Amino acid sequence: TPVSANISPGAIPFETPDITVCNVSPISSTNYYETVTKHYDVYMRLLSEAYSTQSVVESHGFGYNTDILMQVSRDMFDSSLLLRYLGHRREYFIVRCRYKGQECSYANFQNFWDSQFGNCFRFQPSEALLNATRDVAEFQLELVLFTDTNPVVTHPYSMEVYRMLTAGVTFEGEYDVSKSGGAILFYGDKDHYPRDYINLSPGVHSYVDFQMVKHRYVSRNSKVCIEDSGIAYYEDSDRNRIKFRKNRIDCQYRTLLEKIMADCDCFSTRIAPPYVNLTETFTKTRCQYFVAETSTADFLKRRNCERDAILKKSSHFNTMTKCLPNCAERIYTPVISMTSWPLNSLAVSCKNSIMNQTIGNLLAHNVTPPDTFYYFLRNITTPPEVQRDFSTNFAQVSLGEYTDFSTLMEEVPSYLIFDLFSSIGGILGLYLGMSLLTVCELFELLFVLIGELRTAARGLRTRRQWRSHQAPGSFNSSDAGSAVMSVSSEHTVVAAVAIKTDITASNGQAKQKDPKQTSNFAPGRPARVAPVTPATTGSNFAPGRPARVAPVTPATTGPKRTITVPRPPLTVSSAHRGGKAW
Repeated sequence: TPVSANISPGAIPFETPDITVCNVSPISSTNYYETVTKHYDVYMRLLSEAYSTQSVVESHGFGYNTDILMQVSRDMFDSSLLLRYLGHRREYFIVRCRYKGQECSYANFQNFWDSQFGNCFRFQPSEALLNATRDVAEFQLELVLFTDTNPVVTHPYSMEVYRMLTAGVTFEGEYDVSKSGGAILFYGDKDHYPRDYINLSPGVHSYVDFQMVKHRYVSRNSKVCIEDSGIAYYEDSDRNRIKFRKNRIDCQYRTLLEKIMADCDCFSTRIAPPYVNLTETFTKTRCQYFVAETSTADFLKRRNCERDAILKKSSHFNTMTKCLPNCAERIYTPVISMTSWPLNSLAVSCKNSIMNQTIGNLLAHNVTPPDTFYYFLRNITTPPEVQRDFSTNFAQVSLGEYTDFSTLMEEVPSYLIFDLFSSIGGILGLYLGMSLLTVCELFELLFVLIGELRTAARGLRTRRQWRSHQAPGSFNSSDAGSAVMSVSSEHTVVAAVAIKTDITASNGQAKQKDPKQTSNFAPGRPARVAPVTPATTGSNFAPGRPARVAPVTPATTGPKRTITVPRPPLTVSSAHRGGKAW
């Protein structure tokens, strides 16, 4: 079905996107420090597994590559382990929050697990916050994030393991990650798993205004779409299922994950596994995890198989026919500007404000501020010190809407059934001289023909009925006489049947001829009635018209006398047609 696009700028109001923030490094230096100092057994496990994997990689020609070590080492840890000991915590990561002019806190963020960045935090305003900002239509969200990228550790081997876990690239190398730290801000359609992102650098105040375009597609043979694609579930670090609206990308990643599990016989943690039960999938060997009980060849085979599948994911996505796009989606485009932060003249006051507000919020929720946080804020007093530490550990972002109204881009069918009939009529009119009036005249002619055929059939049926009523014996007469026929309500024609009688009058006496020779009323013999000859002008037997019968004129020669002959009454049988007497 051909379609055309209607673009309507400013046709719909702006709708707030989903906002999710993550740290560039999935490992918190604060939590790592606490793990090393307070949980030595966990540290030893991390160290031994990291070195065992490193030795396997080095022995097979990979060399000391921190990128590969990071991929392998990070895959060794269960998600709940990262949350419990090494991952970022929202109460430390969300330093300041302000939504539409109202103060908010880390309690308005929901935690979920991302395979690339570990713990991420999705903005979910509470009912109280929504009620307080109901009268403010414009979207505004201000955040200050503690990136926590300067480790303060004392164990001799802790820095080496930390570098393995926080190397400068992510699993797929898709993000521009620097060792100086920073944050990732995901944005996207409401209630969908976050995919699009921007980088937030520390020591910078980023201003991000979003433009929204809503697309509506028409489902057709060449591009089928679905109105409601269902629900996709993702698991957080506590293995709680978080509900998202499923889209085509979720379906594609799920299919890719199933393909890796089938072809490589392992579970990949390099892609976000939508609506997959991690408890079940973790029973499979992870593709990047070297298990001491297995051979090195099996480990390398799993790893290479997973890598090839991920590298070819684009071509794999293009061949998927069961993953259909949604018929409606919102696309957000960020407009970004940045400035250095904090200003030199406001550095100390900004530091004090953040420290007091953050520590106050933590204490209000019975949370003890971490030692690392105190280290960065408590012991710096001069503007150069503040700018130095803020440039590596704090990032500020202000989010808003570019315009109050957004663009609607809608696909509509460009060739409907009415257009088809119109084109057919135009072609017929151009090449055959036909038009709509011609078609109407054809219908009118057909209607007239049908009416005439019905009239002719009714007349034929009437004549057959009339003939059936004129069968022999319709007129019963046992004696000579005259037949009287009632034809219409206005005229009565008497058919006088002359009985020819020879009368000889002599000497004043009447003499009748021999009945055997002259009488028409012989016993047992039917009377002979003179045939009635219709007039020659016009039809005398038209329906509804009385029949005209020629009168019988007596002879004028010779003397005539009238003799009354007694006879029995004449019985006349009248044939009726259509309620009229004939």
